[in-house]
Formats: sequence, structure tokens, C-alpha cells
Amino acid sequence: MMEGEVGEPAISKYGRMRSPVLFEEQVESVLTIQAHQDDTDIACGGTIAKLTRMGKKVTYLLLTDGRHGVCDLDIPAEQAIEMRNEEQRRAAEILGVNDVKFLDIPDQHLDSSLELRSKLIGIIRDIKPDIVFTFDPWRPYEGNRDHRHAGFMGIEAAGFAYDMYECPENSADLQMVLEMYLFQPFLPDTWIDITDTIDVKLEAIRQHETQMGDQIAKVIEEKNARDGKKIQRPYAEEFKVLRRGFPWVWDGLETESFNCL
Repeated sequence: MMEGEVGEPAISKYGRMRSPVLFEEQVESVLTIQAHQDDTDIACGGTIAKLTRMGKKVTYLLLTDGRHGVCDLDIPAEQAIEMRNEEQRRAAEILGVNDVKFLDIPDQHLDSSLELRSKLIGIIRDIKPDIVFTFDPWRPYEGNRDHRHAGFMGIEAAGFAYDMYECPENSADLQMVLEMYLFQPFLPDTWIDITDTIDVKLEAIRQHETQMGDQIAKVIEEKNARDGKKIQRPYAEEFKVLRRGFPWVWDGLETESFNCL
């Protein structure tokens, strides 16, 4: 299929995107729902940096305390948690993120529940993001339960934040999330050119010293280079984009072409 034909989004200055909504003026606020302190920086730090440079408000929401990321018996869990939180704060500042919120659920104890979904719905209604980023929970062989459940709960919460019957006690400010960007996707359909932000992304990743940030940065640079080849760019990040659909909460099927900005 030639570039630009029906079913194949054209390559624009932003990359090859299923929808150009992310970079439009109507998008003012973006929320990422992640399991651990380095997840968003690794998966889509380049895209986050592009958004903040455009003046869009970006909020990080971390669901777990990340204590299992520090495997040193001489470091108490409380200290490990604070070390990782401080690393995330430094990385977020480098990327221009406006706010970082912590739910502090014990690492590797995250689960899908109506209680967590309700809490996330309340946060979404408070922050009012137009776009939500989170994990692709349908990625096969994903062995990290926190990643799976963060994705499932993020997708459900973003879908029902506009439903007045969900959490009616907090329905005064319903929020319509326009799209979801799933990172680490099983079936990507969107590639964003991050050539102009790869350096700042790698610097953010390096802040996660407890996670061998220098080594991880090298691995991610190689991965983003491979993803960039898919759209003839030096570096790119890939996503699965879910748009609001009816009668389904989200429509993940690509049925048309988009000429991006």
C-alpha cells in the first residue's frame, strides 16, 4: 500500500499518525497513567517532551511505589521508594512535566478493581486530560502484573470518566477523554517522530540511577532508532491509538486515512 492511501496514515512532520488530534490546539491537558517511576520516560519520554514544548500541560500519575526496583537488602523499603520518587521528579522536570502524583500502591500488588477504577475516574475528572497515555494491557506475554492492570484500569477509567452513572458522587465535573495512546503496544498504528527530543528523553532516563539508567538509555536509543526506520526518521516512538467510538467505549480499528497537520 502506498503512503497516504486509504487505511495508511500519511507521514507528516510529526510522524505517521492514526489521528492528528494529539498535537492540535484543542488538546490542552495530557495525563500518563504508569505503574512505576520510569515507565513513561522509557516508553514515550520523547513524545512527552514534544507536548510540553508546545505548552501542553502534562501530569504523571504513578500507581505503585516501585519498591521492588531497588534490590539491595541494606536499603529499607521506605528509602528505596523515596529514591525512586526523587529520580522520577528529576526526570519529569527535564521533560517539562507540570506535575507528578503518587498513589503509593505496593509494587507488584496492583490489581484491577472497581475501587481503583473509581479513584482513577476521580483523578481524571479533577485533572481533566484531553488525552491519556498508558500501557497496552493486551500485549501478549506481559509478565508484569502492574503493567497489565495499570493499562486495564487506565483504559476503563478514561472511558467512563464522562459517564454520569459511574461514581455519581463525583459526577459534577464529567470529563471526555478524546483519545488514548497505549505505549509498548502489541499492534502499533501510530509512530511519532522524536528526533528533536531524543536527547532530552535519554537524559531523563539517565536520572533513574537505581534502574541502571545509563544502560537503559542506550537500549532505548537503539529501539527508538529501529522504530524511526518504520517512518523514515532517525528516531520515533510507537503507540496504539484508541479513539472514542460508539457503541463501544473505544474504537481501536483503523478504517480511514489521516493527513496529519
